[in-house]
Order: sequence, then structure tokens, then C-alpha cells
Amino acid sequence: MTWSDGRSRRPLAAACGMACLVLLAACGAGDGEDVFAARDPLPTCGEVTARPDLGEDEPEAELAEAFACLDAAASGAGAELVVRSLTVEGDPIVEYHRVGPGIDGLEVYVDGTQDTYGEQIWTYRSCPDTVTASEPLGCWESGLVEG
Repeated sequence: MTWSDGRSRRPLAAACGMACLVLLAACGAGDGEDVFAARDPLPTCGEVTARPDLGEDEPEAELAEAFACLDAAASGAGAELVVRSLTVEGDPIVEYHRVGPGIDGLEVYVDGTQDTYGEQIWTYRSCPDTVTASEPLGCWESGLVEG
């Protein structure tokens, strides 16, 4: 995405996305879960659980297949993938990876509200330079609000 003079529009898109998140939080969106719930719905690429108790090949193959689904959907209707994992202490962390119309590259919402030893907040990452969903590039992160 470029301007007519060849400059990239990505910094502008990232700034606009951040401004929207700040406005949502400031306008009484409540908490991070409310901001997340207000996102546009997308078709699903399913849910994957990254489980360290499985052999290394099993989660890697499942994750690769799920991210391939996102890559295939990026130029079409878009899609969302849910990735669940556990902290060392066993607390759940849930990531929502999204691609598609109106999304520059890849966006990731992370629900860290159940992480006892973490910040217990929702965060948002925009990765506009991403070519493949499994390897996000050019990301910037924003804490939404406490959950």
C-alpha cells in the first residue's frame, strides 16, 4: 500500500489503528474484553492448543496447518485462529490471530487476564510487514486495558 509518490501508507495505518484502540478504551469500552468483542467477525481457522506435554512434532504440525489456513484466507474473506497455551505455572494465555479485509498484515489479540504472575491485561499487536502468519514481522504492541 503506497501513496502516489511511492511512500508507504503502513505507518499511517498503524497510527490509525492505535488511535482507534485508544478511543475505544477512552470512550467507555470497559475493559480489553469489550474492545476485543467489538472486533469485526471473521471465518475461523479453528483452535489450536500448544501443549508442551505432546511430542514436539505434533503441535508443530497442527500449528503449521492452522497458520497455513490463515495465509490462504489473507487475500480473501480473511480468518481468525485461536491459539491456546499455558504459562509455566499452568495459567491459560489465549491468542487470536487475524488476517483479512481491513487488516494490514496480521493482528493478534492476546488475553492474558488469567495469567496470575503476568500483567493480567489484554494486548493487541499489529504486524503490517507480515508475509506469513506463522512469522509476524514489523509488529508494534499496545496494552488495551486491564481485564
